[in-house]
Amino acid sequence: MRMKLPIFDFAPIINGQENSTFSNNAAKTKTVLLLVAFGAMAMFSSPAFAAQLTKEQLSTQIIGKTLTAKRMGMKVKIFYSNDGNVTMKMPFMSGNGTWKFNGDQICMNMKSGPKRGETCLTFEHVKANNYRNSEGVVLSVGQ
Repeated sequence: MRMKLPIFDFAPIINGQENSTFSNNAAKTKTVLLLVAFGAMAMFSSPAFAAQLTKEQLSTQIIGKTLTAKRMGMKVKIFYSNDGNVTMKMPFMSGNGTWKFNGDQICMNMKSGPKRGETCLTFEHVKANNYRNSEGVVLSVGQ
């Protein structure tokens, strides 16, 4: 029985009858497989697959540090203080509230500003001093 894949026929190699058509197809297949392998390695080593920070990591890498991001073309600064308060500053407005841990999330309850109410976020380290929150916003520490 012959096993066929859309790319090429395995029968000649199984039966020891390799020919030039098979060799060309085999070379193409090896190239495709290498490209798929390198693509998978790049995908799984990319920041999109970075590990979520734990509560302990959040405590040392996020809490007590000024975080800066760009939202709608504006620079936004967020500060989660050690005492459980959070402040957000933008060019034309600011907001404040409180924050607490919920497992490996930071949950903030904004009392004033553009985004009032409770929001819980996770963070992942992307590179150097950059972090991405679960809303997809990339924040820089200390800038």
